[in-house]
Amino acid sequence: MAEALNIMDLSPAEAKSQLDAMTEAYRASAAKPAATKLSGMLANGDFLRTIDYGGTVPGLAIPRGSSFDKLQEAVAEFHAEQGDPVSRAMAGHLDEINDSKALQMKQTADVLRGMEIDDGAIRQLLAGEPVSRAEYDRVKVLKRDMMENQPFIAAFLNGDRTATRQMMYANIVLTSPIKEDAA
Repeated sequence: MAEALNIMDLSPAEAKSQLDAMTEAYRASAAKPAATKLSGMLANGDFLRTIDYGGTVPGLAIPRGSSFDKLQEAVAEFHAEQGDPVSRAMAGHLDEINDSKALQMKQTADVLRGMEIDDGAIRQLLAGEPVSRAEYDRVKVLKRDMMENQPFIAAFLNGDRTATRQMMYANIVLTSPIKEDAA
């Protein structure tokens, strides 16, 4: 039986070494195939040197070629392995590797929560969930009425939280796709 490790007996360097070893062991045990594949590609200098840089824009080195395509496929596999991007953004989760869409979704969720927008509306916006034509039309009339109401406009322009939240809810609906009616 192994003797229990007393962290109080370790020097700072020994503690860091132990923590590094434990972290690496955890990462190895929790690694998923796509993450392992992507990490391997990014750590392989020989592979990275095979990425062709060129392109049609003068002065810019735009990556391209089969190696770059393989890297892009590995990133896509990694993201697919991580799960539903909307749920991950709603949970505030970011990975070591993030694309701009994931960052934008997380930041949008953070801002909307700061405005006290409920999670259902945030999910609707992030997922691009469609609204019915009737809902769209009702909210369009509601927003028109709000925009014609001078006390509401004054409150909105002065940053009133309730007016701002009402306008945001309207804008979420009005920027959502509209469901196609069943014929």
